[in-house]
Amino acid sequence: MSLDRAADPCDLLIVYGHGIGTGLGFTMSTGGPPFTAATLATAPAAQIIVASCWSGTTPAASVPVNLPVLALLAGRVTAVGGLWPLPATATGHQIARLATHVANGATLTEALRLTRPHGTPFQTGGLAAFS
Repeated sequence: MSLDRAADPCDLLIVYGHGIGTGLGFTMSTGGPPFTAATLATAPAAQIIVASCWSGTTPAASVPVNLPVLALLAGRVTAVGGLWPLPATATGHQIARLATHVANGATLTEALRLTRPHGTPFQTGGLAAFS
C-alpha cells in the first residue's frame, strides 16, 4: 500500500492496522514499507483516521506532538488517533459504523461520538478526535 501524493485529495482517509511508537516516532505496518507519522499526517486527505494503537498518544517531551496534531499542522481539518492499545474487532466495527455516518453527512467528530462503544473506554474504545 502507498499514499499517492499526486492524487487528488480525498475527503476522508481511513488507515487501520498495527502501530508502534508515540508522537513523531509512531510507525505503522501495512504489509509493505512502514508508514511514519509524517507520511500519514501529510496524506492527501481533508480528514484522517489512523485507527491504530498509540497513534494519538504524545511522548513526554518538551514539545509534545502526536500524529493527529501533526496532521492538523499539515492542514487536515480533523484527525483521529488511538490513545492506547485498541481492541481489533471492536475498533474495526466502530470504524465501519463511523464511515457510514460520515458518508451520510455527519462530521467526523460527530460520527466518532455516535459510534463510541459502551462500557469502559479501555475495553471498548480509545479513538480520539483532534480538530
